[in-house]
Amino acid sequence: MAEVKTIEQVRIKVAEELQEQWLDLTKIKGWLKGHRGIPEKAQEHLAQQIRALFAEFGLRPDLGHIIVMGDRPYVTKEGLIYYAQKSGQLAGIEVEIVERTQDFCLIKATVRTKDGGKYEAYGDADKNNTNRMVTPHLIRMAETRAVNRALRVAFPIGLTSYEELAEQDILYDPETGEVIEEIRKSNNGNGHASDRQVNAIKTIAEKRKLTEEQLKELLKNLVNKENLEELSKEEASTVISGLNKLASKQLLIEIQNLLKELGIKNGERSSTMK
Repeated sequence: MAEVKTIEQVRIKVAEELQEQWLDLTKIKGWLKGHRGIPEKAQEHLAQQIRALFAEFGLRPDLGHIIVMGDRPYVTKEGLIYYAQKSGQLAGIEVEIVERTQDFCLIKATVRTKDGGKYEAYGDADKNNTNRMVTPHLIRMAETRAVNRALRVAFPIGLTSYEELAEQDILYDPETGEVIEEIRKSNNGNGHASDRQVNAIKTIAEKRKLTEEQLKELLKNLVNKENLEELSKEEASTVISGLNKLASKQLLIEIQNLLKELGIKNGERSSTMK
């Protein structure tokens, strides 16, 4: 008499087979061969990366957690949310529209963790940093980018998210599979930063409590310029991304300033303050 398997037994068997597939380099390379734009020279390294991502984070390309382009894997919003939920530490995600016009959208995302952590990031979208299909949905793209950046800070996995890239950012050598990230070469890609980008930088800097001098220093470090009026569109995008990463650093500065006010140095209160 043939053995009758329960739904749970079938589920477990399928899960085991999938686990075996994404831990087997040969099977992963077989999967990669079915994708255009991935040269054979890049497949060995990519297969190792995909196996490591599954083993450590549970991310699976077949579920859309990872997208492979050229010689690099990119995590998707689905992958980030999956890993955050899998960790058991995700408490919630909040989004807020900071600025919205017909051609530009800036959104703030806050990711909260069950240990009381709070991680904030901003995402912007306009017609110059989205492809033609996404341009009509700027709010959705800005929200996705903001959420992705906040999730990557709260639950770091060491990958750039696919949705944060503009279509023109993803360039790669068809022979080697090596990704080449260049400044966009569209007609407007190297023009002056738009008023919306400048306003976005000012808004985020204000929320990060940066002084005018601190903002100038940040500009100098990121793009070797000191004035917002000198920025190109690409440089403005770089600055916005840089500002997104300042939360923990700014918090450290605030703590150091508080300790200084209390007369505490190296963890000990000075004798004059006792």
